[in-house]
Amino acid sequence: MSKVKCDSCGQVIKIPVTDEIKGKTIQFRCKNKACGEIMKYKVPMVTGRAEDVTIIQGSKTTKKVAQLQLKKSEFGESQVFALQTGKSIIGRKSSTKKVDVEINSTDTSMSRQHCSIEEYVDKQQVVFHIISDANSKAGTFLNDKKLHPIDELYLEENDEIRLGRSTLIYKTS
Repeated sequence: MSKVKCDSCGQVIKIPVTDEIKGKTIQFRCKNKACGEIMKYKVPMVTGRAEDVTIIQGSKTTKKVAQLQLKKSEFGESQVFALQTGKSIIGRKSSTKKVDVEINSTDTSMSRQHCSIEEYVDKQQVVFHIISDANSKAGTFLNDKKLHPIDELYLEENDEIRLGRSTLIYKTS
């Protein structure tokens, strides 16, 4: 049994060491639900150290931050928006409709709740984002192709998302 301390929250996680994982690098999430940090840990080949005194610092992996960059246009200045974990509703700034990413724009062809982008994490801890239209009047376009109401498409680096006459660029860092 090894113990790994989370760099972010300090939670100590017990790792059962088997012959199959000795000497290998494993990846896992912090058990603290408020943290959930993805960590990498190289399992030592040597065993026999006392469990209660073995605390090994894990090397954390940094989660890529996804952003939307609004291109400068006649409707407003360039803006950058960080996408949150889970589902983000994107649209023109409004005092009456709830949106997670409020775009300060005079583009009236952009709906107040135009589209949504949802973050998912697969079994290998790879983070990806899926875009879908939110029944907008003008439609949502991904790389100049209109999304149908039932479309849910994966986003890739530098994809162009058009909401009305405004263009967003999907970026990860």
